[in-house]
Amino acid sequence: MRHQVRALRRALAAGDKAAAEPVLRETIGVIDRSVQKGVLTRNTATRYKSRLSVRFNALPSAPIPAAP
Repeated sequence: MRHQVRALRRALAAGDKAAAEPVLRETIGVIDRSVQKGVLTRNTATRYKSRLSVRFNALPSAPIPAAP
């Protein structure tokens, strides 16, 4: 689970919303499965998902162009 969250954070740091969207969906699934297996409590999982979703929604729709 931690590897998946790190991958999402790297995708969010890159600033490309289109590339981060599939990673977000996969990460939320991994977090939900962690709750089912008892690795995380429900409230902790909800907090993770909320914070990651807020960061995802804060990304601009178009990718940020790289500096020349």
